[in-house]
Amino acid sequence: MTDVANADPRAERALLGSLIIDPEAFAECRPFVVAEDFSDRRFRLIFEAMLWLYERRTPADYVTLAGEMQERGTLQEIGGASVLTALINESPTSMHALTYAIKVSEIGELRRRLSRGITPNGTGIVL
Repeated sequence: MTDVANADPRAERALLGSLIIDPEAFAECRPFVVAEDFSDRRFRLIFEAMLWLYERRTPADYVTLAGEMQERGTLQEIGGASVLTALINESPTSMHALTYAIKVSEIGELRRRLSRGITPNGTGIVL
């Protein structure tokens, strides 16, 4: 489910919770984050639904996001609407959404580089 070695689940949860609280923050965070940046498949599914709504100019608040995920058949796959509620409850503000987005993006890129055999120093050689 989660690649914990190269992940920050707290930042991932905080980002998603922030975006549900303030769907308008998605526009600011979108240039930095792709679904593959999330280490947890459930979070990738949530982000993909948010992106779909964003591209259709529909705010991805709790109601529209849960509805979209229900239509896609992914709401139960992530553990139900209670997972969305938990993300909101873990994020007391959306003020730091961009900070979380950058962190999630950087760790996601590191995870992808490591999976291709490229070390953090860019050489593939462990120092």
